[in-house]
Amino acid sequence: MRPIGLRSVGVWFTCDSFFFQKVGHMDKYEDVERNKELLYQLYEEALNRGNLALIDELFAPEFVDHSTPGQPPGPAGVKDYFREIREGFPDIQIVLDDVIAEGDRVVVRTTWRGTHLGGYEGVAATGQRVARTLIQIFRVVDGLIVEEWNEGGGLVDALREKRHGA
Repeated sequence: MRPIGLRSVGVWFTCDSFFFQKVGHMDKYEDVERNKELLYQLYEEALNRGNLALIDELFAPEFVDHSTPGQPPGPAGVKDYFREIREGFPDIQIVLDDVIAEGDRVVVRTTWRGTHLGGYEGVAATGQRVARTLIQIFRVVDGLIVEEWNEGGGLVDALREKRHGA
């Protein structure tokens, strides 16, 4: 690759040396892209399509969801949670509105839509169609999701808001 010179305040950089000096190494860029792809796979395959076996490949044994109290650690806890969502909202569809990654973190802004056709978090089926947005931060290490944090209400919050006319 032939470097292209950049001139800024009398100092010349080459694109190659500037990129590697600022970012470190191309592997970091590739890791970030792989981490983003992992999240696309999680939402499309595991949640939208219900391929819960994939969870074992995507989550570390020591995975912790800091935002879901009482969820057991590791892939088993994630499977239980996804199973509960899919039982309560069998037509659940999650759209990844934004996916932003830096280092070992991937942030997703999602829109969740589904019809409440089964029990979910202690609420009997209502038949109501709900939608909710959520922002989640995932930490990925060696190709596995090890931690998660989220901001935004859950699907039960959306049901309550509909019930109370909010």
